[in-house]
Amino acid sequence: MNVLSSVFLVCLGSTVFAGAMLAQEVLRDVVPGREFSDTKVLTPGQSDLWAIECKPDEVLKCRVSAVDLDPVLDLLDAQRLVLASDDGAGSESYVQYRVVGGGQVHFRVRGFQGAGGGRYTLSLERYVATPLAVGGEVSGEFPRERWYHVRLQCEKNDRLVPVVTGGRLTSVVQFAANVGLGENLGAYTAPAAGEYHLRIEGNERTKFSVRTLVPVYREAVAGEPFAASVAPFGLDIVHMRLPAGAASMLDLAMPGVQLQHWHRLLGEDPRWRELGNAQKGGRSRRLFQPEHDLDLQLWLRNVDGAAANYEFSHLLPDRALAAQGATDGSLPLGNLGCYTLPAQEGEVLTLRVHAEAFDAAMVVCAPNGETLASLGDSGPLDRDPSLTFCAPFSGQYRVIPYAEGHTGSGPYRVEVARQPVPALTFDRALELRAEPGHDAYARITLAAGQEVWLSCRSRDCDVALSMDDDQGPRLGTWEGGGTDRNVLCAVRAPRAGSYTIFVHSRGGAGICQLRAFAVE
Repeated sequence: MNVLSSVFLVCLGSTVFAGAMLAQEVLRDVVPGREFSDTKVLTPGQSDLWAIECKPDEVLKCRVSAVDLDPVLDLLDAQRLVLASDDGAGSESYVQYRVVGGGQVHFRVRGFQGAGGGRYTLSLERYVATPLAVGGEVSGEFPRERWYHVRLQCEKNDRLVPVVTGGRLTSVVQFAANVGLGENLGAYTAPAAGEYHLRIEGNERTKFSVRTLVPVYREAVAGEPFAASVAPFGLDIVHMRLPAGAASMLDLAMPGVQLQHWHRLLGEDPRWRELGNAQKGGRSRRLFQPEHDLDLQLWLRNVDGAAANYEFSHLLPDRALAAQGATDGSLPLGNLGCYTLPAQEGEVLTLRVHAEAFDAAMVVCAPNGETLASLGDSGPLDRDPSLTFCAPFSGQYRVIPYAEGHTGSGPYRVEVARQPVPALTFDRALELRAEPGHDAYARITLAAGQEVWLSCRSRDCDVALSMDDDQGPRLGTWEGGGTDRNVLCAVRAPRAGSYTIFVHSRGGAGICQLRAFAVE
């Protein structure tokens, strides 16, 4: 028997020889370099072999795509044993493999179940992945390919901060899934245990180094400040527990350097409301109200080559505001006050803040943390700005005084006045006194869809009316006109419930007569 005619290979999965006769295999050339692509025509019933001489730990990423062919891509070792195989989805197949010991390997392109042929394109990316321990460092010089790769073995949820000098980091890839990772403040988190590849790029013959730092974890206790230092290019992660309903202030001081910082909420569906913030002169103060108990991480990244000192406190700043009358306080530069104030649904409250040393401003937040009303810049000469609001529901409201622009400091006083709100009915008129800056109020109860006419008459004032849904937005504001300066307007109630009427004086002070007429 002719020796050549007796040579054949029996295919037994991934542990046997390539499954086609030598006469049916066509050897192709792969041009050296970091990337290679070529288009060929596969003869029906044959297979193409692409020979590659690999260095130790060289990574091969090969893709075959076709139009008229369902290709199968195999990677064979020097003894023609199958190392990896993919029949892909439709007309594309992909294999990636790290050749640990180096040597010659072959990529084989064949039709599915040995059938079919046609034009295909083979694309190959190859690089050597140098091992690097998490926390370790490697240096070198960029070769002609102008890139360099390192590989790390990570456990699930491991975090690392790559630091590159002399080049730039272009990707961090989970090798098994061939998926690039996103970063936060330059830190990458491993989604699963396994091998991860880092690519850096730079100019040929330029020296470089790459090292991986691990974050430093710290614990914050409410009310207990601590001082620490972030290593050069390092990352600190500070953990704290925020109690539901209470205001939490995160007070971060960064003398001499501005650290990058990011707040990360943990757990399922974590939610909070930001009540206010002030960031001035290397200090960040942020005020939050969690909807439920939650865990928070504060990430602090140092992008400088020198250590960065910082001081941090997790504060619970709530103070009780006098339910009626005045409360005195003192505002440090760049800070926020934070007071709780109980109110019942439908109550109308007037808040006034007085400060001689700074231009005062104020925010009022509802019990759920939403901003209900705010008093912005009222001018540098106005030392007694005030605002009036109607409580949409019962609970603890928050009053947050601060200096406009966070540029002032000093003592201040917050005054609370609860306004009388008489009931307005359809059978009688209400006499109310109004003057500029001091409104009068009334409350009316309406059915859903009910239409009502409101009339306000005065001989002394140029009046205007506003009407608020006690559980919703303002329905409108109506001004008088003509010589009598009176107001007549029609309103339709969107829901059944109570509504608050504000009587404003646009000029003059005196008694106003307010009436309501039901429309049949």
